[in-house]
Parts: sequence; C-alpha cells; structure tokens
Amino acid sequence: MARRTKAINVSEVPGNLYMDLQNAQKNATSALASDLAATMRGLLARGVLIVKDGKLQPNTTQEVN
Repeated sequence: MARRTKAINVSEVPGNLYMDLQNAQKNATSALASDLAATMRGLLARGVLIVKDGKLQPNTTQEVN
C-alpha cells in the first residue's frame, strides 16, 4: 500500500506583521507544538516509536506498518 501523507503548506509571512523575531517565534510556538505532538502521537500509533523507560525511542524490534 502506498504511503499517504498530508500536504505541507508553506507560506511566507511578511515581516511587518511582527515587531521583532522574538514575537514572531512566540506566536509560532503553539502551532508548532501542536503539530509536533500530533506527529509524535501518529508515530506511536503506527509503531515507529515506542515508550521505553518514560522516553520516546525508535522501535527497532519489529517491522513498522
């Protein structure tokens, strides 16, 4: 079965929307954190990652779906 991934949408945001780099990064943090958490949950669900000793690690013991 072919692997399907969501399309990545990258868009340029004009620099004049934020006062400085620190504010731009601060505003991006919640969206990035949410996407990263969703990615990690998906990898756990597929068996690519496992939790060992309270840490996420690559699953090297079985073939991944």
